[in-house]
Amino acid sequence: MMDNMAHKKSSSRFFDWSEAALFGVQLNGCGRNQLSPGHQYQHARKNTTYGLTLIREGAARVETQREKIHLAAGDLFFAPPSENWKLVADNSKKWDEYWIVFFGELLSNHHNDLPDRFSAIKKSGDTGNKLIKLCAQALKRKTPTHILAAQLVSLLAELAGQLHSKSVKPPYDPIVKIAEKIRKNPGSEINFEDSAARAGMSYSLFRKKFKLLTGTSPHQFLNNTRIELAHTMLMSGETVKEAAANVGMSDPYHFSRLFKQLKGMSPTIFRKHRLEMASRK
Repeated sequence: MMDNMAHKKSSSRFFDWSEAALFGVQLNGCGRNQLSPGHQYQHARKNTTYGLTLIREGAARVETQREKIHLAAGDLFFAPPSENWKLVADNSKKWDEYWIVFFGELLSNHHNDLPDRFSAIKKSGDTGNKLIKLCAQALKRKTPTHILAAQLVSLLAELAGQLHSKSVKPPYDPIVKIAEKIRKNPGSEINFEDSAARAGMSYSLFRKKFKLLTGTSPHQFLNNTRIELAHTMLMSGETVKEAAANVGMSDPYHFSRLFKQLKGMSPTIFRKHRLEMASRK
């Protein structure tokens, strides 16, 4: 709810099920709300999803079933589906928030890694900045969804230790780190058997945990990430040979076959269609 004299600027994005059910989490939506002083912003929620919100500017009072919490600029709060809450923002100040809501198999199976009650991180610093970056990328609609999901899982692993009253090392931390390494540099050579050994587990257990977290096997995740990056490179004008080499795939036949399997056409035909469409503009 908002006073008619207050200025409001908001943007949001909601994901469909087919594009967002990746990496063990289901991205539901994200956005940003900006309000000038004089607003009457309130937000009551009966949760069916998990949520993260970063207060970039302003102050607010949050009422949960258990307590009242006062929040200020720089604070981040986590809301699980197990608890209802109501936020009332201070109308004497500007209000600027970033938010993201999500759910999924990862959270359902390993809910003990995150608290089961409304929780806040005061002066969240770098963690809050990561949430802002994640939301900003999602709203621009240029970053592939699987990368957004990977970033969210990495952020949740970081949050788990901060939100618990006791020190927690998320059990999937080694898996998240390896997936992040693939995401950041998919062209690099990765020996998953060695990665499993360094994580202190057999490859079969490593593969099982990796698939539970990401929805795919380690090798499939690597291939998917490589093809998504190659797809972006071809759209920007690189040749098929350049794209294949840049994502670490030296066998052109294997690259072409995998690209067609995941994208429905060969990279050569895709690039040809892309160039024809660009020439018509």
